[in-house]
Amino acid sequence: MKIKEIKNEGVSKMKKIKKSLAKTFAAVISAGVIASSTIIGVYAEGEAAGGNTGTDPGGFAKDMLGYAWWAIIAICGIFAALGLVKLVQGQSEEDTRARNNGLVTLVISGLALVVILLIKTKTT
Repeated sequence: MKIKEIKNEGVSKMKKIKKSLAKTFAAVISAGVIASSTIIGVYAEGEAAGGNTGTDPGGFAKDMLGYAWWAIIAICGIFAALGLVKLVQGQSEEDTRARNNGLVTLVISGLALVVILLIKTKTT
């Protein structure tokens, strides 16, 4: 009986650790998005006024927007890679549910990547 109790305690501790890591990751990503949108908004005002008025020397806002696009594309690529791994793992273990989840993740991340690239080419 004590062995089962120890196993259950370990599982609940791992769940708590995963949950706290997910919350921390979400907070860091949110803070980064807010900070980058503020920086881009401040520097983009100089470009919208009809030329370089000194607010954006060297095209800083354009560079930051380019970095943001590539960060979003990288995130979609990471999800696609995770979907591919899950697809292969589910196929090798003959688990149709895991295989289908990997396939759906791969398809959705691929479609998101296509949409993001279309938006990027139309706006830049």
